[in-house]
Amino acid sequence: MQLDTYGQQTQVLSQSANRVLRNTYMLLALTMVPTVAGALLGVQMQFSFMAGSPFIAFLLFLGISFAFFYGIERNKNNGLGVALLLGFTFFMGLMLSRILQVALGFSNGGSMIAMAAGGTGAVFATMASIASVSKRDFTNMGKFLMVGLVVILLAGVANIFLQMPVLHLVISAAV
Repeated sequence: MQLDTYGQQTQVLSQSANRVLRNTYMLLALTMVPTVAGALLGVQMQFSFMAGSPFIAFLLFLGISFAFFYGIERNKNNGLGVALLLGFTFFMGLMLSRILQVALGFSNGGSMIAMAAGGTGAVFATMASIASVSKRDFTNMGKFLMVGLVVILLAGVANIFLQMPVLHLVISAAV
């Protein structure tokens, strides 16, 4: 009898986890719309965020980004948080537009962007399938991945000064 109750509780928890996962994927898909809209608008308008003063532009970018982070965190349990998240993704698409303009200037720029988008989509779909089908709990990997991220970021900053092609290759492979 206890086994049935345990089995039912597992089923309820599994349904709840699947609902959260489904809602997360839906929100992620929704955030792609303003990102693409921002990138498209930025490319069409030849947007360049304060190109004359890159350091001030970087500080302004950080300020705007952290203001969005703060607003999203403060309103994460209401509709304003979702609106701020969509605004943030639009802003990030707008910021992405300059690099897209450079890539589109190459002879194979369009196919390069399409391949990057397709590869990202394929990796996401694969990882989402693994996460939703697997019965394993992946939360224990969080600390390991966070330490790896910090190491990669430190190596990236170090490589700005060291200019080692092998280190660049290792960082790219790790990421």
